[in-house]
Amino acid sequence: MTEHDGFGPGRGTAIRNLLVEAASTPNTRRIPRPTLSEQAARTRRRIWTGSIALGGLGVLGGVAAVASGNFLVPGEDRVTELVTPVIASNTGTAVIDLGPAPEGTTDIALELTCLTSGYFVYEDLRILSCLEDHGGLTGNSFLPREDGQTSVTIQTAPDTQWKIVATYVNRAPTDWAVNDNGQTYGAANENGMPDLLAVEKEDGTSGYVYVQDLFGTDGQPSNIPRESRTITVSLYDSTGQTIIGDYTISI
Repeated sequence: MTEHDGFGPGRGTAIRNLLVEAASTPNTRRIPRPTLSEQAARTRRRIWTGSIALGGLGVLGGVAAVASGNFLVPGEDRVTELVTPVIASNTGTAVIDLGPAPEGTTDIALELTCLTSGYFVYEDLRILSCLEDHGGLTGNSFLPREDGQTSVTIQTAPDTQWKIVATYVNRAPTDWAVNDNGQTYGAANENGMPDLLAVEKEDGTSGYVYVQDLFGTDGQPSNIPRESRTITVSLYDSTGQTIIGDYTISI
């Protein structure tokens, strides 16, 4: 993560950008959840779950959805898997044939696991970087499907080994919820952030933080020493009144 000195406009903007970026960036630190391959034996048409974590920010949003019995954070995309996933292991650059796309397909869901160190380039030019100590790192991503598209290409070095699980999905946005105080709450997404932002701590505890606590009324962090590299704020339930803990992010 890039560090920023002081609390000038750049620092507040950087924090906000990280939170919003987390809503649309592939996972590089995976939150435990059933993988697509583990779910392949279940019903062919289902909804699955996950969350985004970027640079230590446990920000819930963007590409996450819900599996049967799990909670969908308001503002997340509801993602419905339309066909049985294609599972393949490869060395070097490869084209993954997905077959015909069913009606209602909006995206291609990809779960790429690096088996050796290297760099992997997706078709939209996003890059998953696996260092020598990152064996088994998994990146989850969605690629908007182009008309007529029936395959995906992953580019990497000739001797780099990797595994992929890919499938057609339908992504549909959901709205933020509103509590009894008229405050919006839920996940960061392409529309920005609600009043109460959904987050998840390292220990798995989830809750909401006030965006204003992170940025202050003037868009900058408040009541934090200039030399500080972390921000700690109260963690609330969805009412925005009951404190259930605290939440710390590094900046």
